[in-house]
Amino acid sequence: MDDTLDEFGSHIAFHVISAFDWLEAKQISGDDAYNTFAIFFLKNRQLIDTKMKDDILQTAVDISLSFRGENKEERRHRKPENVVIQKTLTRFTI
Repeated sequence: MDDTLDEFGSHIAFHVISAFDWLEAKQISGDDAYNTFAIFFLKNRQLIDTKMKDDILQTAVDISLSFRGENKEERRHRKPENVVIQKTLTRFTI
């Protein structure tokens, strides 16, 4: 997990965990969660710099890998930024 701290000295990762716990408790579907994120992202582009976008993409890759793993072929071809995630978010340009 990331060791980044927020302005209060708490690990940012705890915010992510809390968000997932809330989504699970409210039984929010993956599609609804994604669409809500997409709307927020598009309405607030000025708040999301390149580093934050890269962090979002890396978090998405990490979550995906934690659920399904990665096979040998994917490992061999994987680039620092995940191509599938990158293509999914191409409309979210800064």
